[in-house]
Amino acid sequence: MQSKITHLVNFNVDIFDSATVRTCIINWINQPFEGEPFQLLDIQSKQQAQDFASGAFLKMNQDIFTKTNNLNFRITLTPEKIILLDKIQGEHHALEEVCSVNYGLRPSGKTDGSKKKSIIFDGPDAGRVPYFEGKNMGYLNVASYMYLEYKPEEMYNPMFPELFSNQKIIGLRTLSDITKFRFVLDDSGLYCNDSVVVITPWESMKNVQNTTISRNISAERINLSMQYSIDYIQAILNSSVLKFYFHELMYDGTHFYPDHMKALPIPSVGASVQLKLSDIVKSARAAEVAGDGDAFNLHMDNLDALVFEVFGITPEEQATISSVLPSFHRVF
Repeated sequence: MQSKITHLVNFNVDIFDSATVRTCIINWINQPFEGEPFQLLDIQSKQQAQDFASGAFLKMNQDIFTKTNNLNFRITLTPEKIILLDKIQGEHHALEEVCSVNYGLRPSGKTDGSKKKSIIFDGPDAGRVPYFEGKNMGYLNVASYMYLEYKPEEMYNPMFPELFSNQKIIGLRTLSDITKFRFVLDDSGLYCNDSVVVITPWESMKNVQNTTISRNISAERINLSMQYSIDYIQAILNSSVLKFYFHELMYDGTHFYPDHMKALPIPSVGASVQLKLSDIVKSARAAEVAGDGDAFNLHMDNLDALVFEVFGITPEEQATISSVLPSFHRVF
């Protein structure tokens, strides 16, 4: 590097009376970076903001940002977190090696949404397909759906029917907070729009005639996807381990892009472990449908405990995760 940071003060509160805006002060000098740490102060309250000049600065290594998504500045990272994140990433397969990851369809290119509203209905009829959006997602299941008048020739981006007809996992694309990090399973052939991302094992895509699929599919990916059950993949994706991984390296407070999902690590484990996690996530899905919150939370705690074992997460590292995600419980 030909330049370096010497001091960084980050305000997590609004400091201007007339503007709602986050502020960051960076002291950057045009001198070669030689590995030395910079001084960091992360302001968490208005009182601390008023007294920041006398605040206690922490030392942080600038090298840490070379490990983040698109070299983003992640000032909450610590050496302990970096070690843990490296362990989670490990030698595992990225999700994109196991599954095709795509946006859902876009009914219309109009920004006012008028076209979209005119083709969505509450009930079935000829030419309509069952359809849902991110707002219809539960925690592990699709909670409700509508009906879409599916006319590919009139749509901005209709995608392709096989994307929806195959069994698939759906990830929510807009996260106003980290608790909305979730992946539901759909085996009913529901259509969905681009408020979500569709995740489909490559094996299910092997006969699909689509340019994007043809460009990315391979015999190696098809064979690899056949080694994983879709329930196991859903279990891993919904674990606190991956929520922590995403939160620390990728989360910007709003977006969860397909490229983020493609990079999520999926561990290679034996059939017995896959079966255990598959059974747990199936039980959790059933508890959600039944509205049994206590059973749901218990199953998700059991899921987390087993995923901790899969990734080799120690009790001390679990404490690090819990400091970021205070509760592993999922509530309705």
